Amino acid sequence: MSLPLPAQPLRCSNPDCGLPQGGRCARAAAIEDPLNDCPDLARSSDEEAADTQAAYVPEPTGGPVVVDDASEPAPWSGRHLTLSDAQRLMGTSPCRVVTVVGPYNSGKTCLLTSLFLQMANGGTKTTLAYAFAGSSSLHGFLTLAKQASRYQGEPGEQVVDHTATDNPEDAGAFLHLALRPRDIVDDRIIELLLSDIPGEWFDDYANAEDERADRRLPFLRRCDGFIVLADSSALLAPGGGKIDHRTSLVLRRLSKKMKEWGRTSPVSFVLSKYDRVWEKSGDPPLPEVALDGASWGEQLGPRLRRTLTALRDMQRQGVHVRVSATSAIPRPLGQGQPIGVVEPFSWMLEQIDRRHHHGRLCLPVPTNARPFTAIRREGQS
Repeated sequence: MSLPLPAQPLRCSNPDCGLPQGGRCARAAAIEDPLNDCPDLARSSDEEAADTQAAYVPEPTGGPVVVDDASEPAPWSGRHLTLSDAQRLMGTSPCRVVTVVGPYNSGKTCLLTSLFLQMANGGTKTTLAYAFAGSSSLHGFLTLAKQASRYQGEPGEQVVDHTATDNPEDAGAFLHLALRPRDIVDDRIIELLLSDIPGEWFDDYANAEDERADRRLPFLRRCDGFIVLADSSALLAPGGGKIDHRTSLVLRRLSKKMKEWGRTSPVSFVLSKYDRVWEKSGDPPLPEVALDGASWGEQLGPRLRRTLTALRDMQRQGVHVRVSATSAIPRPLGQGQPIGVVEPFSWMLEQIDRRHHHGRLCLPVPTNARPFTAIRREGQS
């Protein structure tokens, strides 16, 4: 009797599918048996499996492994972490959760891409108390970085893809960074989850409170901090007053939610793409005076009236707030450096680290315990 042929590796044409890596099918909600019924799922041939292995080729000099194609499968559920993936990390300690929100095309994904590039490049030694130690969404970051490397700086050219909104009930996508404190005596690994909420949901959250918005963003209550973005150039363009109005509504809703939760989380308001308005508005003010609209100049200051008022109200509520400006990818990557990208995250982590952290559990040891357990009891006394 001959043995059956070995099963070939699974492959899926859906980039958000994690089934080939032992995760969850992207269509699990609609398909009862994805393994047999999903039309996107198939078995790889021997030739395709060999090609997949060939995509990871070490440099001839013995240097780091180079990922030639950022579209290869990753060992988690797709390009980003899903809510289920994120919840597993939220159950670990320490884990920081920071939500990045802003209108469509405000530069949220560009900001996160630029942060990753600087951290992976070791360019945050003087501005951040943590060093890059890995990422469970490395495939997603590499995909975004590959897109950003093609940016030529043409007017209207898109730097990276916008966050998809395929499922209106999905809780958004998460990017992950593992951080190691620079203090050599601190051997922790800090898990940082960054929620990349689609810009289209910004308007929904700014509107009247409804159950749908709360249901599809259940992790907001767990968030340790919020980074709210607004496009500087869009604020100065015709209709920019609407952005100021909607941003203030989002901030006031977050303020209301914090009262319901019984705790406060730091809020960083970031004016993105500031390089486009620098000639009109000048250098951004220092954080100490940035809550004053007059410090932003005669043109940009009036367009921030409602937003800055909402931030001052949050500050009176006891919320730590900060206002800054940034330019994530002002020019093609080979021609210019990002400005002010790391500072909002550095400030945010400083605020989070100031919280009271629960100490380790000290479990009592029975008096009649085994010898090795008894040693632990003697160490506690």
